[in-house]
Amino acid sequence: MYSPAELAGIPRGKFVGPANRRYLITNAVALLALLFLNLMAGVVKQAPCFGKGYELPSAVFRVCQSPLATALGAPGTPSTDGTTQLIASSVFTDYFVRAFGSGDSVTTAMMLAVGVNACAWIVTGCLLFRIFADAGRQWLVFVFASPMIALTLGQSFDPVGIMFVVAAWFLLLERRDGDALNGVPGAPVLAGIAVVAAVFVQPFAVVVGAALITWLLLSGRKSDALNLAGVATILMGLLVMLDASLTERIRQAFTSGVTWGSVGSLVGSRVDHNVIVVLSLLAWIGAVALTLVLLQKAGVTRPSLPLLVSVCVGWALLTLPSSPTSLALWALPFFALVVPYVWAHLAWNLAEVALLIAVNLNVAFHLEKATGLSDAWLAFLTIVRLGLVGLMVTYVCSERGGVSQSSVSSEPSTHEQSKTETEVAATSAVAPDSQAN
Repeated sequence: MYSPAELAGIPRGKFVGPANRRYLITNAVALLALLFLNLMAGVVKQAPCFGKGYELPSAVFRVCQSPLATALGAPGTPSTDGTTQLIASSVFTDYFVRAFGSGDSVTTAMMLAVGVNACAWIVTGCLLFRIFADAGRQWLVFVFASPMIALTLGQSFDPVGIMFVVAAWFLLLERRDGDALNGVPGAPVLAGIAVVAAVFVQPFAVVVGAALITWLLLSGRKSDALNLAGVATILMGLLVMLDASLTERIRQAFTSGVTWGSVGSLVGSRVDHNVIVVLSLLAWIGAVALTLVLLQKAGVTRPSLPLLVSVCVGWALLTLPSSPTSLALWALPFFALVVPYVWAHLAWNLAEVALLIAVNLNVAFHLEKATGLSDAWLAFLTIVRLGLVGLMVTYVCSERGGVSQSSVSSEPSTHEQSKTETEVAATSAVAPDSQAN
């Protein structure tokens, strides 16, 4: 596994000192500062709409019109041939809209939503930084500096759902690796609560929760998997009893209208929507199952969680009828920890950003024909985006886990590994002397 510096041509060990406490602290501060600056850029991007509102077409030219703003009462984007506007839908979003969704308070509600998402990304960054405390930390720069974070800060509450999923992963890893939380019997229970909270915020988290349970089972941790699944099932049942719309929201997450960015959007109105939905779901399930079978035959009997999530979300971006840039956020942390190719990360991020901007400019085109981006250009950028997502999925399968396979597994914790390596080195140094005697 190579670092970005080595891929840039800098030899291993060049300008590299020991990873002492001062280096680790400096590295942590630099990466988290990069994430903070990225979030501030996202807030600044939303500032024009905070001041002048979310009226069309000015909001789409500023790239701050979003499904969340539409749900809060801002003017919706027009539907085009074969596609529908995407409206943020989750139980959490419903309650948020009921509390803040009056016409006069859209700006205030959006300011609150942007602030909540920014805080969620900071927590997620800290958790990822702790999970990859040793190997793989350098690749987090592709998460913290991703322009997708800045441009999607007001699109939905997906960052909050991602935070809960990463928190569940963090709890289980800490319990497994023998750090401070080792021996806490409630770790799987807390992880199950976090997964249900993620589903409450974003129904697509059901897929990541299933990947988490699969990872535990394949790692030989059946007790933890059963505890997590049991707690999640009980809590989901209680939530359905309190609000039956949860099951409907989960269904909508996979069968919602065809939106730009997906394969279905390229077909347009030439194929019935129900046919597109059924074929998309079958293609997604079949692709994920086939990929996992091929990985098993290739010798990957215990895939890491980043590998499983990358496969599930990557194929979802390629096959589901609705695959906006906000859905790509779920792949962002895991792609960065699996795919060791700098140019691939840069190209994919730029393609996602270009698609998001193009969708907004296409809205302007349908409002005012003299401005904006035509459907042909949007279709071209959609094809480019799908091609690069497919490339990332290919790299995910070829790397078979990448850095995450070696740094985040069921092995002892980092300090225990360092101790073991030191003992092995000492033994090897003493061995020649004993043989000579």
